[in-house]
Amino acid sequence: MSDDASLDDVADYWEMVDRKRERAATFMESPSRETFAELIDKNHFWATRERGSTDQYLDKFVFAGEQTPAELATMIQEVLDTGTVEPLTELSGLGWATSTEVLRSLEPDRFAILNTRSKRG
Repeated sequence: MSDDASLDDVADYWEMVDRKRERAATFMESPSRETFAELIDKNHFWATRERGSTDQYLDKFVFAGEQTPAELATMIQEVLDTGTVEPLTELSGLGWATSTEVLRSLEPDRFAILNTRSKRG
């Protein structure tokens, strides 16, 4: 599947969804910068496509301060447990689009993606 994956191809779409779900589960099991980078890879993760370099996004925003991959995974788990998304959106480098896409990858029956694409309809 190309970087500009078309949602017109149903098989490519479901391949992208499966890859995202697998990588989300891997990050939660083994939180690290590398497993988070694989999760938000632009080939299957919509929220990061406009962010430029994945390395730059992670180094300058997500993990620039004291926030660690383990803390991020803990917060994701708390949101999964409570259903309250806002605390995750307030972490450094995350917002509604990234947060809800991660959550949807982990529990698609409970969480919807809120991003520019979903707002357009």
